[in-house]
Amino acid sequence: QQQLLEAGGGSGGDGRAAPEDTESLKAKVEKLKEELAASKRTLEKAENEVQAMRRQAEGLTREYDRLLEQHARLQVA
Repeated sequence: QQQLLEAGGGSGGDGRAAPEDTESLKAKVEKLKEELAASKRTLEKAENEVQAMRRQAEGLTREYDRLLEQHARLQVA
């Protein structure tokens, strides 16, 4: 919060923010918290989708190997 006050400059020369600046900073912090929560949800969803795709790819690989083996057996017969 101190960094926000320093970055904002404050209204006085003593480094303290005016009440309206404080409210503005609080609103910005709240907005950033909401954006962070939304980003975390998006990241979690993407990670879940990646895991699902990996499981699907593993299943497809096993099926491909099975079919390849079956094809080889049929070629011999």
